[in-house]
Amino acid sequence: MFAGKCSSTKWNGDDDWRRGCYAVPMPDYRKLRVFHLAQELSEAVHRLVPELPARKAPGLVSQLCRSVSSVPTNIAEGAARDSPGAYVSALVIARGSAHETAVHLRLAASLANVRAADLRRFEQRAHVVAAMLTNLIATIQKDAAISENDRRNRKKRKRHQAKREGDQSSA
Repeated sequence: MFAGKCSSTKWNGDDDWRRGCYAVPMPDYRKLRVFHLAQELSEAVHRLVPELPARKAPGLVSQLCRSVSSVPTNIAEGAARDSPGAYVSALVIARGSAHETAVHLRLAASLANVRAADLRRFEQRAHVVAAMLTNLIATIQKDAAISENDRRNRKKRKRHQAKREGDQSSA
């Protein structure tokens, strides 16, 4: 999938149907390691949740489930967006959910004596996922900036070439 700003997305028989576009390939979320780690964390937390005492912190289990599920969901949703900026916005939300999950896991570990070591390990995984999302965000922003600069440079070269051709034809 390509995303970016396009003057036309219709194929007109030309080999380069993206002419007039700056195209940034959007990664397939299913191929991203961070997505798989977030999905595994979500599954592990959901398996552990029934063992947590809901009476000690009403709402904590619900919040934990919502935040941990939100991480892989937002990664997938962002990959379906139509621009790098929108993709980054969804990844920033996913990163925030990963940090929120880490906080909920820390709180659950301090309140519940049940599998506290597992909860701490999952908390560390949530921080790893957040760090990986930070790197992915930086990469996408860098690639989008490079694509935009390339587009600007192509426009400048085209204008310069047209000016030279105009000067040669008048001479």
